[in-house]
Amino acid sequence: MLLQIQPKSFAIAYITYVFFSFVIYLITANTIPAWIVYLFVLAPFYLLCAAHVISVAWTKRNCSVQLRKNLLWITFVFQGLMIASSPGSCYGVNQGQACYSFIQALFVDLFTNENLRQFGPNVMHWSYVESAFPFMVGLYMLSMIFVLGLLHFVPHANR
Repeated sequence: MLLQIQPKSFAIAYITYVFFSFVIYLITANTIPAWIVYLFVLAPFYLLCAAHVISVAWTKRNCSVQLRKNLLWITFVFQGLMIASSPGSCYGVNQGQACYSFIQALFVDLFTNENLRQFGPNVMHWSYVESAFPFMVGLYMLSMIFVLGLLHFVPHANR
């Protein structure tokens, strides 16, 4: 299924998506390791992608952008997995150990009467989820490159 929009509208929508995604990341990242990844890896990546989208929108302003909707869902899934596996709480964690993932911290807070501060170091780590965060960041970035690389530009008919 193809979505066809004007380059200027696509650039505005993409920059809005990048802004709100970054705000959501910073809200869900309650730890220094997550902030380091988001600020020093994801922020420069977003700036490069936004600069690319703006330059393409400017050079191809007489065309329409065709985007495959099903590719967007892959990016959204990787984005959700990245947020879920991001370090969410380092409370009670010894130096050198992984922090609790965001989904684990959320699970403990929502489905028990306690929270991680009261459990302390007694909570078992979900090591597969915690160690998946760098891979999820990489897969998310690759999916963004893939989506932006597969944009098609169709020239407008002469009026």
